[in-house]
Amino acid sequence: MNERIAEAKPAPLIIAVALPALQMRWLGELPPRTLDYSGDVRAHGDVFFADADPEPSDIAWQHDAATITYDKVIAASAEVPQRVLLEAREGWAAVVHAAVKTWAAGGSVVLLDPSVEATERLRSSENVTA
Repeated sequence: MNERIAEAKPAPLIIAVALPALQMRWLGELPPRTLDYSGDVRAHGDVFFADADPEPSDIAWQHDAATITYDKVIAASAEVPQRVLLEAREGWAAVVHAAVKTWAAGGSVVLLDPSVEATERLRSSENVTA
């Protein structure tokens, strides 16, 4: 067997997230090594068993020209509060980046639609800490 083939890393797995919050699956075709979050992940309970721990230099998140590696997510996650309010009006890149850091710290996210006001009552009822 060719040693170069045996040492090659597989292509990264891509997670496709449908933008409508209640959409049950990704509409349309997905490329190879792409997971439909709504159809394949959200349908299961909130338990995650990783196949293997990522390397610190592996890509944790990538959008357009912005790339974040696992070592940066873990380093930044120590400062993230337990329950974070994220507003969709801040844009996809900001929301996903903040969500990944929050989840890496074991926290949770409340995602707010641009049409909803972030009131103190909402923050209290959702137990938002930041």
